[in-house]
Amino acid sequence: MLGANRNFRVTPEGPPEVQHLARAANDLAQQRDVLLDDVSEQIATAKASVEEEKNRLAALMSELAQAVVVCNLDGRILLYNNRARLQFKALAQGPTSVSGGR
Repeated sequence: MLGANRNFRVTPEGPPEVQHLARAANDLAQQRDVLLDDVSEQIATAKASVEEEKNRLAALMSELAQAVVVCNLDGRILLYNNRARLQFKALAQGPTSVSGGR
């Protein structure tokens, strides 16, 4: 039930105590299935929400006239807009020294 086949259920046969135990196992399996389905639904909803926010942020970033660069605490660039990309490109093609080419 746990690993092999999620839909497997124990056949309640044999003495009454064994039948009762089989029904209890089946009830627990059904509860587990309901919880797993609920968790899967919550995950799908959260993913859709994150994707929607990501699209909103991308639309906002693309419309900004200013160059925007988003970094993490380690200084790693996580996100940048087209204006920042153009400025980086211009800097890369400019003088090799910040001090005026000495």
